[in-house]
Formats: sequence, C-alpha cells, structure tokens
Amino acid sequence: MNGRAEEEAYRITLTDNGSGMEKEVLEQLGKPFFTTKPDGTGIGIPMCKKNCG
Repeated sequence: MNGRAEEEAYRITLTDNGSGMEKEVLEQLGKPFFTTKPDGTGIGIPMCKKNCG
C-alpha cells in the first residue's frame, strides 16, 4: 500500500496479489448473513454498503 498527499485529498494505492475468490463466494458476497468464517456473522460488508452508499 502506498499513500501520498495531493492538493485537497490523500491518494491511497493498493495492489492485490491474492489468488482471488471462488465464483460461488463472489455470487454471495455482500448478502446479509453470508460468511466464509467459522465465527463470522455476515453483516460486515452489508453494513458498510448501507452506511457508505
């Protein structure tokens, strides 16, 4: 991750070198209560989407 200040903002650049997600997971991503974690609730991404537009 890199970051730098610009005139009226801060630019953050991310690079993803991961292996990606399975198609079945991508299709469910963002749906309330979907999780791949044993102790997950599945409300994190839906809550962010609701609060951030």
